[in-house]
Amino acid sequence: MGARIAITWSGYENQANGIRSVALDDGSGLWGGNEFLLPAEFVAMDAAQQSLTFKAAIPDGSLAAVRSLTRGDWATVTSPHRPGDGMASLLMVDAYDVAERVRRYVWPGQIVSLNQTETTVSVSAPVEQHVFRYVDRFTAGDEVVLIWSPNGRDEAKAIRYLEHREELILDHGYVLPVQFVSAHAESQRIVFKTKLSPSMFARSALIQAGKGIKVTSPFDQSGESAAIMIVDPVPGN
Repeated sequence: MGARIAITWSGYENQANGIRSVALDDGSGLWGGNEFLLPAEFVAMDAAQQSLTFKAAIPDGSLAAVRSLTRGDWATVTSPHRPGDGMASLLMVDAYDVAERVRRYVWPGQIVSLNQTETTVSVSAPVEQHVFRYVDRFTAGDEVVLIWSPNGRDEAKAIRYLEHREELILDHGYVLPVQFVSAHAESQRIVFKTKLSPSMFARSALIQAGKGIKVTSPFDQSGESAAIMIVDPVPGN
């Protein structure tokens, strides 16, 4: 118990369907060519039930989802194929039953820059044109809440409205608490900054600046900075 292990899953494309093998992880790095790898901490093995119990850190963005689960509930877990140095083995955890999952939405953007010291990311995102009628009310560093326009199926299309956080008491829905950076009317985009968990920062650092991203956030945004469950690059962008 407590030993570091490397778990290899059997699976196809991006779906794992069972544990293929378990080996001690001696600290030299994950081994083998299989992409379905997961570093973890060994807890117990039950030969009769053919089950393995292991421990891994929960990503900050999944805390609300995990708190909604009870012992014995099934869950869905998203992991990178081969976690790199400093990258968490779990990226997102949620209920297995779709009806019980924490509601979330996906918003679009482009990474502008990352600040490793502050573990923050600056993102450029599309904005509806009318926002530029009043965007001069905001200056760099202002704490704001964004409201996104939905694009169907819990996806956001563009920022429809933003307001200073102290003037807008809204923490659920297509909303996102961030720090305003700048506005660019010519491209109809604004740049904002938010703090990332270490796992999300490591994942975002793998994406080239200027490339499109799709970010998954829960509808519950009751914190001081954006709650982010996962950051994914836009394929082919």
